Amino acid sequence: MAIGQITKGSWTASWGGWTIDLRDAKGSWSIVVRRGNGDLHSWGGFASSLDAVKWACDVMRDRGVKVMILDAPSITLETLLRFNPASEAVA
Repeated sequence: MAIGQITKGSWTASWGGWTIDLRDAKGSWSIVVRRGNGDLHSWGGFASSLDAVKWACDVMRDRGVKVMILDAPSITLETLLRFNPASEAVA
């Protein structure tokens, strides 16, 4: 699911060696960004899921993640991420 379609719940996405866990936390959003080597970043209190994902992508970009697609320079990491229901959200 694209980030613009997420309205509530618990979600996860992967990009390369990174994992992004997004959670609806009673009126605000929290996010955890993990890298395979144990690099961990988290933050909460975001007003929207999009704000949380933008922060996560900034963390990833600060650590060298780049998106390069020929003939599509306007595509960003935020637009490429696809979220799936997190395991605790699946009944």
